[in-house]
Amino acid sequence: RKANENFKQLFNQKAPITFCLEAKNHLSLALQLFRTAYKRLPQFEDVLLCHDGTSEEELAVFLHRALLDPSGDSVYTILNAEQLTYKISVVAEEMFSKLIDSVDGTVNSRFFVFVSSANQSQFPFCNYLRPYEQDFPMEPDAEKIKKFSQKTLQKAEPKNSDFLWITSSRSGMGKSLVCEHFAWSKEESVPAVFACNTDHLC
Repeated sequence: RKANENFKQLFNQKAPITFCLEAKNHLSLALQLFRTAYKRLPQFEDVLLCHDGTSEEELAVFLHRALLDPSGDSVYTILNAEQLTYKISVVAEEMFSKLIDSVDGTVNSRFFVFVSSANQSQFPFCNYLRPYEQDFPMEPDAEKIKKFSQKTLQKAEPKNSDFLWITSSRSGMGKSLVCEHFAWSKEESVPAVFACNTDHLC
């Protein structure tokens, strides 16, 4: 996947970027980033949507993938970073710091973290990201984003499906973990996973 050159020039800092904004705007602005970069919606491996159930394993997989990716065409986004529990927020700060140090502060991918402006100071990970904070440089067109998303999602799998197809050309993307979570949502203790090369069907 090749990111738009204008997008890469707009975000050429070689460092993570934090946007401290109202939580209600996180999703639309994240979609604007991917629409501008690729003219597509984000894929599963591109986004970590934080909540009070986000695990240390999920966090580790995503941060390693995002911060160590050598490609300047990759875009990664963390949404609602303030929704992590305090314990996981501490872990996130420690992981992030170690990974940044391991690459001497240089991140090749475009890595964005969205934090709520309402309660940023309450969480260690959010506070740690303050030095990377900057204003969002684009003015999203809500109507265009809505239409673009609707058109793209026309081919999405129905929510009531008992099957989930997961694909990635790289290992360590957390495909097995997704299958486990999918099974939990279906009240199944163990998912039946059929793996073939880079694909998982569960």
